[in-house]
Amino acid sequence: MQRPLLDEQGLLSIDAGQAALLDLLQPAAPLLPPDAEHRRRVLRAVVLAAEADGQEVDERLMQLLSDCLLAQPPTDGDAANSGGCSTDSSLAQALLPPPPQPGWCYKLWSYGPVGEAPAASLAAVASLERAVAAQRQAWLAKHKHDLQQGQRQQLGALPACPPAATGDGSHGLLALHVSLNLLEGGTGCHEWEAGFFLAEWVLNNAALIAGRACLEIGCGAGMVGVALHRAGAAHVLCTDGDSQTVVNCRFNLQLNGVPLANSTCSCGDSTCGRTGHGGSSSSSSSSEGMGRHPRHATAECRQLCWEDGWPGTLGADEELQQVPTVVLGADLLYDPTVIPTLLSLLKQVLTAAAAAATAAAAGSCSGEQQGQQQGQDRRQQEDAQQAQQQQQQPAAYLATTLRNEATLHQFLAAVEADPSICMQQLAGPPVPDASGGSSSAAMLGSQEKGDEPPAGKAHAAADVAALSAAGGPDGNGTIRWQHVPELDAARERIFLHRISLAARHTC
Repeated sequence: MQRPLLDEQGLLSIDAGQAALLDLLQPAAPLLPPDAEHRRRVLRAVVLAAEADGQEVDERLMQLLSDCLLAQPPTDGDAANSGGCSTDSSLAQALLPPPPQPGWCYKLWSYGPVGEAPAASLAAVASLERAVAAQRQAWLAKHKHDLQQGQRQQLGALPACPPAATGDGSHGLLALHVSLNLLEGGTGCHEWEAGFFLAEWVLNNAALIAGRACLEIGCGAGMVGVALHRAGAAHVLCTDGDSQTVVNCRFNLQLNGVPLANSTCSCGDSTCGRTGHGGSSSSSSSSEGMGRHPRHATAECRQLCWEDGWPGTLGADEELQQVPTVVLGADLLYDPTVIPTLLSLLKQVLTAAAAAATAAAAGSCSGEQQGQQQGQDRRQQEDAQQAQQQQQQPAAYLATTLRNEATLHQFLAAVEADPSICMQQLAGPPVPDASGGSSSAAMLGSQEKGDEPPAGKAHAAADVAALSAAGGPDGNGTIRWQHVPELDAARERIFLHRISLAARHTC
C-alpha cells in the first residue's frame, strides 16, 4: 500500500519520512553512498528523536541500525578482489561509485537560474536525471566489456566510477568526493568558497569559455573543471602541485560525466577510437540539455609545480596540443612567498597564448579578402572582429577569499610593479590601504605603470565592459548555487581579478 506523502498540515508524513530515510541510508541505494559511520550517526539520531516524541520506529530502520552497528568495515583486499568478479551482483554494484573511505565523503550541490519557477526547476532536474541514467547505462556497457577482457583498475588509482551527476550551463547537479580533513592533499581535497564563486562565474560567462582551451591552476577537488566543461570549453586541463589532489580531481571529473582525454571514450564503444565525446555519451538521450559541449570536448588532470614553469602545451594527447587562452585559479594567494612564482607562471602562459593568437590571426588575414561579398561594410566587419578579439584576449581569472589582508596587499603591489601585465578587479570590496584609506585604484591596476601608454589599458577595459554585459562579473549573475550558506556568507569577502598582458607585450 502506498503511503500518503503529506499529512493534514501539508508536511511530510512520519511514514513517508521514514521510508525516504530508509531509501537514502541503504548502503547500496543512492548514487552517492554515505559512509558507514554517517549512516550509524543518522540512524541513531532518528531513533532517539522518534522515541523522545513517542513515535513508533519503522522495523526496517531498526534493522538497518542493527546491521550498521554489527557490520565490519570492508578490507582493502575485499575491494581489490571485487574488481575481477564478473557476476551479475558485481555488475549491479558497479553502477554505484565506491563507498567513501574513512575520513572522506560524497557531497552533492545544485545550481540554476535565480528566481526560476519551481515547476521549471523540477522539469530541469528530471531532465538531468534522465541524462545521468543514460550515461550510467553507457558506462555499465563499457564496464562489462572491461570485465570480460580481464582489465583491472590501475594500482594506486581511485576506482573508475559511473557518472552520478550531470548538468549544462544553466542547470546542474555537481558531485564531489572530498576529504573531511581540511588539510588533505595540501588543502586541495576539500571544497572552498572561492571555488564555488569561480565556478559560478564560469557558468555565468559561458561566452568567454565556449570553444576555448582552459587551464586551471590549483584545481583542488575539480569543481571549476566541471563548470568549465559544462560552459562549453573545448579542452580543460586541471593542474595541482599535489599528486593525491590530482588523482582525486580526476575521479571527480568522472563522477560528473566529464570525458577524460587519457581514457577510453565514454560512449562505451570500444571501437570508437576517440578520447571522449562532449556530453559524456554519444546517445541522443544522454546529451539532452548538454548542447554547449563541443562534440569532442575533453579534460585532463596533471601535476604541475609552479616553480617548474609552463611546459608549453595543454596536454600530452595530440588533440590537446593547444595553448590555453583562459587561465583560472581559486584561493591561490595562501602564502605570500608564492606570489612571484605564481605571477611568473601566469605570464608564461599568457605570453605563449598571445603568440599563438597572433600567428593564427596572421594566417587568417592572408585570405581575408577572398571570401568578402561585394558591398559589405568593411568598417562593421572590422569593428566586429575587434570586439571578438577583445573578448577572446588571453587572460587569467583569480578568485580569492580575503583571509590575510597583508598577503593581498603584497599581491596587488607585485602586479602594480610589473609593467608587462595589467589587472582589473571584477568583484569584491575595496581593500583599505595601510593608512586606513581605500586602495581600490591600485588594486584595479588603473594607475599607469611607468611609461605605459593609456591606450595599453583600453582593450582590457573593453573586456571588463563585455563581462558586465555577459551577466555576473560581480558574482551576482543569473546562475547561482542553491542552498550553499557558506558561499552566501563569504561573497562579500571574495575578490575576482582579471590579469592580462599589457598592450605592448601582446604584439
